[in-house]
Amino acid sequence: MPLQWGKGGTKQGQAMVDFAQDFPLLLAAIDPKAEAELAGLDKAIVEGAYLGTGAQLTKWDVPLLATSRPMLDQSEELVIRRLPAEATKMVAASAPAAKVRAYLDTHQGSVVQRGNLLSEEFYEDLLDTWKNQGKQLDQMVYAPLTRYWTAGPVTYRRDAKGTLVPQPVTNDDEIWDDPDWVSGAPIGSADTQFRKLALRPLATGMNGEDGLGGPLLFKLMGRFDATKLPGFSELSKVPMETYNPPAVAGADTESRDLLGGQALLPTDNVAGYLQALPLLLTDLGGLAKIADRDRKGSLAEAPLSVIRVRVAGVTGPDPVSRERISEVARSIVAATGLDVDITMGSSPSPVTVALPKGAYGRPALALQEGWVNKGVAYRILEEADRKSIVLFLLILTVCGLFVLNAASAVVRTRRTELGVLSCLGWSRRKLFGVVLWEVGVIGLVAGLLSAALAMPLSSWSGLQGSLPRALLAVPAAVLLAAGAGPAWRASTVPPIAVVRPGARSPRRARSPKGVTGLALAGVARVPGRTLLGAATLMVCVFALSVLLAVSYGFRGRVIGSLLGEAIVVEARPADYAAIAIMFVLGALAVADVLYLGVRERDAELATLRATGWPARTVARLMLSEGAVIGLLGGLAGAGAGLAAAAALAGELPLAAVQGALAAAGAAVLLAVLASAVPATLAGRLPLATVLARE
Repeated sequence: MPLQWGKGGTKQGQAMVDFAQDFPLLLAAIDPKAEAELAGLDKAIVEGAYLGTGAQLTKWDVPLLATSRPMLDQSEELVIRRLPAEATKMVAASAPAAKVRAYLDTHQGSVVQRGNLLSEEFYEDLLDTWKNQGKQLDQMVYAPLTRYWTAGPVTYRRDAKGTLVPQPVTNDDEIWDDPDWVSGAPIGSADTQFRKLALRPLATGMNGEDGLGGPLLFKLMGRFDATKLPGFSELSKVPMETYNPPAVAGADTESRDLLGGQALLPTDNVAGYLQALPLLLTDLGGLAKIADRDRKGSLAEAPLSVIRVRVAGVTGPDPVSRERISEVARSIVAATGLDVDITMGSSPSPVTVALPKGAYGRPALALQEGWVNKGVAYRILEEADRKSIVLFLLILTVCGLFVLNAASAVVRTRRTELGVLSCLGWSRRKLFGVVLWEVGVIGLVAGLLSAALAMPLSSWSGLQGSLPRALLAVPAAVLLAAGAGPAWRASTVPPIAVVRPGARSPRRARSPKGVTGLALAGVARVPGRTLLGAATLMVCVFALSVLLAVSYGFRGRVIGSLLGEAIVVEARPADYAAIAIMFVLGALAVADVLYLGVRERDAELATLRATGWPARTVARLMLSEGAVIGLLGGLAGAGAGLAAAAALAGELPLAAVQGALAAAGAAVLLAVLASAVPATLAGRLPLATVLARE
C-alpha cells in the first residue's frame, strides 16, 4: 500500500517520499457459528463486529475479519541519499539507466535520512483503507479482485548427518505480473523460495463480463486478537494453525544467538520456508463468491481443507475419553471416507531442520520445530477396533471347544485300539504322537482350504486381501486342532484298563424320577463333556447378550471402562453375523456331545426300549439332555454378558436384561433343535443287534 514517509512532517521546500509496498495476505474461510462454539473466536473480537453480525452485504461484498497484528518478522530499511553531482548531470543528460546504476554502485552519495518501516505499518495502513471504504472511492480497495495465489508444501532431503534440509525452488517472475498492479511482487519474494506458487485467475465481472455485474469488494467487519482465544482443546499441545504462527527456535547456540534468542517468524515471502498464518478470515459465503469466479474451477471442486470436531463427554486424557474420540472418528470415516487425525494427547516432537542461507545475506540456521507424529494422530480405518478382535477371539474359542470335544470323542472311540497298541509295546510318547499327528493333519487340511477360500471371498465382499495374511490361517488351524489334552490322556491310561475296563465299586443307587431326572443323571454322568458343550453355548450367549444390550439398552453404542481398559462396543450387522456363526458352531458342539452319548449308551437306551419305553420317550430324553446343556450355557452366558455390560457402562437398563434373557432362551431353543438328530438316532436303535452285542 502507498505510504508517505518523512521526519517531522513536511515543510515548505521539503521533498515528500511516496512509495508503494505490496503486502500479501493469507485468506482463510471459516464457519463463524462453528468457530465461535469450537474456538471462542467471537469472544476475541477487539474492534468492529463478528462475521455475520454486522451490516448487510451486497452480492459483491466479501466480509473480512482481520487479525490485530500480522505476526510477521520483517522490517524494511529506507535510505535517502543525495546524488553526486556527476550522477545528476547523467540524469539531466538522459543517460541510459544501466549506466546510471553502474555509476551509483560505486558512487552512492551521502546519506540524507535513514529509517525503518515495519510490516505492522503496511498492515495497519491497508486495514485503514478498507475500514474507510465508501468515503474514499478512489482507494485501491475498489480495484477488482482478479487473481489469487496458492503455495505448495516444502520438500526435504536428509544430509549426511540425517538432518532435514528444505529444498529451494524457483518460481517464474511472470507469476506476479498484473496490469492492475503498480509495483508487482512483494519485496520478500526476492528472498530464497521453498514453495511452488500457483496463479489462480478470477473472473472480474468488469464491463459485463460473465454477467457478474461487477468486481468483488472486500469489506472489513472487525478485528480479533488471537491471544484472547481460549483454545480449541486443553487436551492437546498441538496448536491451531489458523491462529498461531509456527513456533521455530534455534536448535544450537549459534543459531539462537543469530536469532537474538527469539523465535523465527514468517515474512511477506509467500513462497518462504515459514508460511504466515491467515491474516484475514471470511465466511463460507465469501468463499463461495470467490469460488464462483475461479476460472479454473479448482477452488470450487475442493474448497475445504480441514474440519475440526470437538467430541462431547471428553473429560481428560483418560482411556474412556480417548475411546469416545476414536469412536467418533470411526463414524466420520465410515460415513464420509475422509482422513481423520486425532490430536488429543498428541505432543509435537522436536525435529531439527537445517535452513540454507537466504538471498538477503541471512546466514544458515539450525532450527528446531515441533512436528506432530502421525502415528499418534492416526487414520482410523487402518486400525482394527478392539471389539472386532474380541469377536474374532470368541469365534476361535468356540472353534477350539468344538475341536477339543471332537478330539476327545476320537480318542474315546479308539481306546481299545490304543490299548492294544500299548500292549504290543508302543510307548506313551509314540501313542501321544500318533493322536497328535492325526488331528494336526486335519488342522493342516482345514487351514489350507481356509486360505484358498479367503482370497476369492475377500474379493467378492470388496475387501483387500493378501496371500501372506491368508496363509496365516494354516498355522492357526494346526494349533487350534492340536488335541494335546485328549492325546495325553489316551497315552497315560494303563493298557489293561483300556482293553478290559474294571468294575466300579458299588454305590447307593438313586432312582431318577421321570424323563427329566434321567436326563439330569445322563448329563451328570459325563461332566467334562457336558461342560464343553455348555461352555461353547456360554461364549455365544455372552457375546449376544452384550450386543443386544448395546443395541436396545444403550441405543446402539456404549463406551466405558472395563478392568481398567477403555473399550467401545458398537452394534453393527457384521457383528450379528459373526455371532450367528458362533451359534451354529455351538449347536454343532451340542449335537456332537449328545451323539457321542447315544453311541456310548446305546445298550442302556436299547434296554429302556426293550422294557417298554416308546421311541418318542427315548427321543424326549435326548431332547431334555440338550435342553439342560443349553440352559447351563445360556444362564452362565447371560450372567456374564450382563456383568460385562454393567461394568462397561456403569448401569444396566431393563432392555439389556431382557436382551440377555432372550439370548439365553435362544441358546436353549438352539440346543433342543441340535438334539433332534441324536434323539432320532436314539429312537431308531436296532434293539436286537445292540442287546446281542452286550
